[in-house]
Amino acid sequence: MTDLHPHRYPKHADPEKGQVLGGECNRTVCKAHGAIWFNIETRGFYCKRDAWAINEDPFFGEPLCIEVEEKPSLEEMDRLHTEFYERARKRRA
Repeated sequence: MTDLHPHRYPKHADPEKGQVLGGECNRTVCKAHGAIWFNIETRGFYCKRDAWAINEDPFFGEPLCIEVEEKPSLEEMDRLHTEFYERARKRRA
């Protein structure tokens, strides 16, 4: 089993879904493999199609999914999450 972030979303019946770099996409209805796009909010991996769809939402002002070559450590996931939301707060101020 991979290192699972305690705040990951969603918590699928299969705990590996969306948690393995290059594995199955984190989107509940998606069965695509090759998930290499890390979602800073859900802390899961997404296929290219779903990651790009998520990134089209202009709400955050920058992409929420980033392409990665290796799985971030739990500490790195937290750092990415914190920095992302700090930038979002500054843009809204």
